Amino acid sequence: MNDLHNALHSHQRVALCGLGGIGKTQVTLQYAHLHRTDYRAVLWVSADSAQRLQAELSALAAPLGLPVAQEQALNVRRVLEWLSADDLVVFDNADEPAAIKAWLPATAQVLLSSRASSLRPLAESLPVDK
Repeated sequence: MNDLHNALHSHQRVALCGLGGIGKTQVTLQYAHLHRTDYRAVLWVSADSAQRLQAELSALAAPLGLPVAQEQALNVRRVLEWLSADDLVVFDNADEPAAIKAWLPATAQVLLSSRASSLRPLAESLPVDK
């Protein structure tokens, strides 16, 4: 957990990479829970497809107190602009780098779980073994 914490603060974006069912999501959940007071907000989105990721980012507008538009892309833009360096965004099941690249926030810290062997250059990759 210390390696993950140090990597996240050094690189801003870290991907826990490994085989399916190995526990990447559980490690991510545990990290988010243990460090929730280190952040202004901890947001969790499923990133298994670009469509789902966009829908989940859009759905965060209302809970964050942002104006909600009919257009998902506008809501997503507002959410991404709301984020700061004091926030953590978890992208769970981010297996397709091309599907998430456009949605990565510029300022917030990002923690990804992925079956991809590496998400470089999008994020520093940390392997998760059995």
